[in-house]
Amino acid sequence: MNSNLENSDIKSIKISVVIPVYNTEKFLEKCLNSVINQTFKDFEVICINDGSTDNSESVLNSFAKQDNRIKIINQQNRGVSIARNEGLKIAKGDYISFIDSDDSVAPNYLENLYNAIISTGADIAVTSIIRIKKGKEKYRVKYDEIKTYTTLQDKIDICKIPDCSYVWNKLYKSELAKRFKFKEGVFFEDVLWIPEVVKNANKVVTVSDTHYIYFNNPNSIVQRCPSAKKQEDVYNAKKYAIQFFDDNHLRLAEKERNISKKVKFFCGIPLYKIKEYNDVETIYLFSFLPIIKCYPKKKNLCKILNLYTIEDYDITHRKLTFCGIKFKYPRSQYRKLKKTSPYYYYKKNKLDITTLPPAEGQTRDIQLANLALLEELDYVCKQNGLKYWLDFGTLLGAVRHKGFIPWDDDIDTGMPREDYEKIIDAFAKSSRNPDIYADIFIDKRNNCSIKVLHKKCSLLFVDIFPYDFYPRVSEREQLDISDKIMYFVPRSISGEKSKDEIVKEIEHLRTSVYLRPVLDKDSADLVYGIDYCHNYKNWFYSQDYFFPLKEMSFEGKNFPVPNNSEKYLQRVFGNYMEYPSRIGVGHSMFLTLTSDNKNIIDSLKNNR
Repeated sequence: MNSNLENSDIKSIKISVVIPVYNTEKFLEKCLNSVINQTFKDFEVICINDGSTDNSESVLNSFAKQDNRIKIINQQNRGVSIARNEGLKIAKGDYISFIDSDDSVAPNYLENLYNAIISTGADIAVTSIIRIKKGKEKYRVKYDEIKTYTTLQDKIDICKIPDCSYVWNKLYKSELAKRFKFKEGVFFEDVLWIPEVVKNANKVVTVSDTHYIYFNNPNSIVQRCPSAKKQEDVYNAKKYAIQFFDDNHLRLAEKERNISKKVKFFCGIPLYKIKEYNDVETIYLFSFLPIIKCYPKKKNLCKILNLYTIEDYDITHRKLTFCGIKFKYPRSQYRKLKKTSPYYYYKKNKLDITTLPPAEGQTRDIQLANLALLEELDYVCKQNGLKYWLDFGTLLGAVRHKGFIPWDDDIDTGMPREDYEKIIDAFAKSSRNPDIYADIFIDKRNNCSIKVLHKKCSLLFVDIFPYDFYPRVSEREQLDISDKIMYFVPRSISGEKSKDEIVKEIEHLRTSVYLRPVLDKDSADLVYGIDYCHNYKNWFYSQDYFFPLKEMSFEGKNFPVPNNSEKYLQRVFGNYMEYPSRIGVGHSMFLTLTSDNKNIIDSLKNNR
């Protein structure tokens, strides 16, 4: 190994710029000029010549003679990871920046990144990327303000990981960067290095008014790597990224989870592609037509696919998969009943929605049978001193119709977590009807909630949704936490899991760093429980939406409702006094009832 390190300065160096070099003589001069002509002057440039066979070494020597800040390390060709590790090892700067030898940077690049770190105390500064491809410039990443980020999710998001897992376009605190080595002998080493570094940074600051210029070089190391090696390394890197995101409970776009494992080409034409999604492999003919699905975790289980498959989605809908594209469509019986719903007549004739008559026939019978379950819930709660309230569509029915919405048949209620955790035992102790009980119910989407049920008629139920107390935070933080809940919870409880496993996973998420409830209720908001993943943008409500509870008439009897029901419904449904743009037809009323079901339903509605 040869070097010209004899000109090292005694004084502290502010920044070390590490530049791996391999056969980039066409771009190297532009790269080095952009570095040595920086408005910021207190830096060293460490160029690791990784066994170049062109005139790169001559270009380096020429620049080193003109500027003693440039230090050259010549080594045999061992790869960019070893080159960067060597640069990290000898770097003397308080901060480190990586620049690729076929790229360049704006004149104020180092100055702006350095000043941002000094003024904010961040460990990493990151700035915009301009990509040059076929002579055209386009922003790959753009930052318009200087702003700091401290939570792991925010740091990962602002650095565009994993989509833009670049080690360049950043300035790192030296003591942070040197803690992590690049994995040697692999391509896409950036994807393996950058997440852990960002995770361990105290904060990340974005920097505006400067940029890193990335040249899309068709002869770059990644472009030239052997096809099989590149496929293997990109697959392993993406698998690592998925594991990193899951281990740290971070959001990851679905497209990042659907990864290519192998592509077989013939004369430049892809014969087939193997893609993996959640550990299930699908073989695509000509890269787009799915023909075989493989389940590696289930021994030798493969499924030869037709052009299309049809399967149950839920009791109201089926799912058609055609060439990998999924379509949901209603069952014929459900579709026919939906068309006959009085909703369409009412809306077409612009009837006052508050004056609509109640449902008739089987729909009405199921509503009144469910009402008997609600009355039993009301009795059990009063006997045990538990709070609950009418919620969602049932609350809307109470406010708008003083009873059920004419085309709906289910009942929704809400309950504080401390009472929610007691309701199953309370029913076992206090229910007047031995066939009516409460239990945890997991639906096909793995939503978890307690329901009031009937032992002899599974069509009847009352939903009970838990509410938690969480710290009172800004609206921006409310939206961010709500977004995290809607992302993390379905992912964490998906897959083939037992009810106990799902309940345990939800409890783990409830006590995680993002979703930890508080005991000091006086300084807290009320938030939907994550057990049942409501698709609402903001899950947070001030307590005065709900407490103190008041009573409202529903089907001729008073039930507890939120203190400000109108304000709450406005948040949930928007203008709830207008007809909805579309409807369902309840959960059970489209089914043909058995004689046993009819007898139970008649008994419940007649003996209320």
